[in-house]
Amino acid sequence: MWVIIAIIILILMTIMLLSKMYISFCYTYKKHAHEIHITVKIYQLRLFSKEWCIKRDEDIDILDLIGELDASSGMEGFKNSFKYGVENMKIGLKIIKRLLAKSYFHELNWQTTIGTGNASSTGILTGGMWTLKGSIIALLNELGNVTGHPIISINPNFQMKQLESKIDCIVSIRIGQAIYTVFKAVRKIPVKKEAYIS
Repeated sequence: MWVIIAIIILILMTIMLLSKMYISFCYTYKKHAHEIHITVKIYQLRLFSKEWCIKRDEDIDILDLIGELDASSGMEGFKNSFKYGVENMKIGLKIIKRLLAKSYFHELNWQTTIGTGNASSTGILTGGMWTLKGSIIALLNELGNVTGHPIISINPNFQMKQLESKIDCIVSIRIGQAIYTVFKAVRKIPVKKEAYIS
């Protein structure tokens, strides 16, 4: 009897580890409000669903800072900042590189509407956003598996200040691969050694 129960448990665990977990992620930014919705499903069964909404009355207005950029040197400054950000991003991606390699992006939709109230800085920012989105999509193609055709769009608003963005994506990964990859990545994180003075 116990052998049969053990075999059944082993079979169920094997099926679970080989099953694909689908994660739906939706992020929306609008007027200093961040909305995040995450849903996790296995075999069309919803295991987890959570929604967060973060609002701030006082927030750093990025558009005010960008609006002060000089049109002649604004693009160069943006490129330097973007390059610095990408370098820092690469350091973090080394930890989750293996996880992305086992993940599949079935849907990816990224829409942005942006404007600074100034035609010159809006044009600079729009070009920079296209560069940023293109680099991120290329990075996902390199590190992960993008099965669907990503849809990205940027709508410049030359008349007024506006910043709105929405990201929708569906990612899948086998549960066993996720557990193994995370465990292996955690083992590679260097442990801070304490110094003892005798």
